[in-house]
Amino acid sequence: MNNNDVFWDIGANVGVYSLYAAKKGLLVNSFEPSSANYFLLNKNIEINHLSKSISAFCFAFNDKVLLDSFNMSHTEFGSAHSTFSENIDQYGNSFTPVFKRMRSLQDCYVQ
Repeated sequence: MNNNDVFWDIGANVGVYSLYAAKKGLLVNSFEPSSANYFLLNKNIEINHLSKSISAFCFAFNDKVLLDSFNMSHTEFGSAHSTFSENIDQYGNSFTPVFKRMRSLQDCYVQ
């Protein structure tokens, strides 16, 4: 990647890849739908003084333009393993979902 490229970190969690890319000189768009992880992502951006290099967004992507359920099996900081539409975790167990708004990549890409 060149320094004028933009790195997209989709499902950024707490921002490990975003921080690495920004420290290598890239501009970064970080997308994290979990509000707990989004909070930590922004704290990591602040602590590392990378707010000029990283833009963080709190929403999920889908392959269609629609409103649908975004289901998280855990809401603790750093948790992962989220699903769309069905409230079934990676082990096949049901859980109480958290709902979020979705966007398609096409809606966010601007040349």
